[in-house]
Amino acid sequence: MPGKMPSSQPTSASASSSRSIPSDLTCLIQYEPLEPNFDKQAIRFGKDGNNFWAPPNIKTGYDRDRTKARLFRWKGGRVTEISNDTSSLGRLTIYGAATVFTQYPDTHHLLAVEFDAETKDVCEDPGGWKVLSFNHRLQPGSQNTFRSSITVFGNHQQLAAPGSSQWVPQLIPKIYDYDPREVTSEKHRGIVVTVYLDPANIKNSNKAVLDCLSEGYWGPFYQP
Repeated sequence: MPGKMPSSQPTSASASSSRSIPSDLTCLIQYEPLEPNFDKQAIRFGKDGNNFWAPPNIKTGYDRDRTKARLFRWKGGRVTEISNDTSSLGRLTIYGAATVFTQYPDTHHLLAVEFDAETKDVCEDPGGWKVLSFNHRLQPGSQNTFRSSITVFGNHQQLAAPGSSQWVPQLIPKIYDYDPREVTSEKHRGIVVTVYLDPANIKNSNKAVLDCLSEGYWGPFYQP
């Protein structure tokens, strides 16, 4: 999950854990479109180490339209969209955040940092923008079933098996599937993903609980 990057995407329909996710665990997930604005930084066009396009590297180098934000509630392994109006929820407590950009058409992969890029200069973060990747973990109690953990320091560029068709496509494009057959990208598209504690469920939506979830204690955090 953001802050440690989203943890545990299911790797197959049969994937399961020795522990099941309690149905009363919740958190809120918000994503907001982020547009690059190079006129706000000294270098007009950013490039990465491969001479591919890269997003701005300072926190003032973006335009964000908060009216286009979308808010979801994760509950017990399921994700549902809820009202974008957060005013009725009061002041939300951030658990973690991440910023993700496409490099399309240079590549179909995503660049990411483990924070909201409007709160900290990316140029001050070791390594700057990093390619989104995965670690493959052997499913507890299994000898041949793996699950994938999203990171920016992973050993693999794709999921250990095909991703769920019900997953939020804005977060995991099809290029990351084990056997990608369809790729759709938008040029230089960016989003900020923020995970909040759920104010309606203080007992089962707190840092300790989400830390366990992020580390894979209950297995994949998304159940297809």
